[in-house]
Amino acid sequence: MANIVVKLGKCCCSVLKHLADRPTRWSAHADAIHALSNGYSLIEKALETLMGDESQTRETHHDANGLFRKMKKFETVLLTVFWCDILSKFNKTSKYIQHEDANLQEVTNQLVSLSSYLTDIWNQFDDYESRAIL
Repeated sequence: MANIVVKLGKCCCSVLKHLADRPTRWSAHADAIHALSNGYSLIEKALETLMGDESQTRETHHDANGLFRKMKKFETVLLTVFWCDILSKFNKTSKYIQHEDANLQEVTNQLVSLSSYLTDIWNQFDDYESRAIL
């Protein structure tokens, strides 16, 4: 799997990273899902290339094929779009409230805004479905 992450990381302008082995911050998850969302079609092409590359190991072919099949599923596309938005909002809020110049009133406003955003997002499911289809 590490072989695929290294090869895929070269195909995108954002850097893809393997996050499963260590605890990470919101920003790392937000950056990872953002890279996935923005580079989705490039990643699919890179996986297809790996699947057809006879110089790759059997394990790499198998892993690339499995990831490619998962990426073709509608639910994967939908959740990628959905989580990209959510984690982006969490990341922006988190960065703001950790800033040394943040005041309590504005921090409260940011957290209330985040809470409202999460409540409102459930009413936007049709929009996310449409974005995932594109």
